[in-house]
Amino acid sequence: MNEDQNTTMPGHLPVVPQATNVPIFVANRWVKTIDNELKKKYEFKTINEKRSFVVQLLNYELQTFHPIKLLAHELTVVLTLQTKDIDDVTDIDKEIAKYADLIYRDIIYK
Repeated sequence: MNEDQNTTMPGHLPVVPQATNVPIFVANRWVKTIDNELKKKYEFKTINEKRSFVVQLLNYELQTFHPIKLLAHELTVVLTLQTKDIDDVTDIDKEIAKYADLIYRDIIYK
């Protein structure tokens, strides 16, 4: 488009926002602690959402043969990941972190 042409497209502007019923949740970020652990807190609306998240993570723990640390209280789960043999975060810990984020999104935005 050159300078003398109109930069708006007829019929497309202005954009009118539409209301939605999709909940918006503030997502916490993964934090690497001073003890070389990856840690993240997940918050849920219902106990069933929390239970589904924990069950899926425990099943993934069995599949990967890599232990995870979960602290579940009320509607919150804190996930801590570290490979204990080397006291650091490895690729499998990062893979589990990505999986946890994926199932969290699936549960929250279903």
